[in-house]
Amino acid sequence: MPYRLIALDLDGTSVETGRMPTARVRAAVRAAQERGAQVVIATGRAFASAARYAAALGLSTPLICFQGALIKEQVGAQATLLAEPVPLDPLAELVRLAEEWDLELSLQSEAAVYMADIRHPRHFYDLWFGLPICRVSRLDDVLRADERRELPLIKALCVGDPDAMIEWCPGCKRASGDDWPSCAPIRGLWRRSRRRFPRGGPWHSWRTGWACRAQRPWR
Repeated sequence: MPYRLIALDLDGTSVETGRMPTARVRAAVRAAQERGAQVVIATGRAFASAARYAAALGLSTPLICFQGALIKEQVGAQATLLAEPVPLDPLAELVRLAEEWDLELSLQSEAAVYMADIRHPRHFYDLWFGLPICRVSRLDDVLRADERRELPLIKALCVGDPDAMIEWCPGCKRASGDDWPSCAPIRGLWRRSRRRFPRGGPWHSWRTGWACRAQRPWR
């Protein structure tokens, strides 16, 4: 039975982080398309960042971004097919816990990344986020403005010491309850961050219920 849909992750799967896809990967994508398969990208990256890789792969299919919390067309007006903002109540608790544990937390919308504490070189954020960085005095101010923001917050991501992050994650799960069913380390980023950015440590990502379900195997 031929494949009808192939969903490709980016970092560590179809590309080496920060690099464009190789000729071998591009050839494999073309071969799949020639056999009738639709090839799409499914990534934790933002739309603007993922679109660069899609162009290099010759893909015009919709992009699945932010672990599935945002799906947008690439062609025409780039219509949004699905957007699942994060719930603000557990997000406020997440901000409080990050401050308590002295961890670097970013709040991300489709258009920008909001941070109160910037601890890494600029190229670190350009590599992983690919969005403008908006430095704010307090992340609580970003939450209060979220209802008025045209593009709401879709993702929160934290960088911290490996041991602290491992201890911190269960506390976030307890704080968020059913409003935020997924709280898990991105283990691929753990290894790369610790090797290339020794002060970074592992990363954790929180996503809405839909984004969590989107990571189930395609049916």
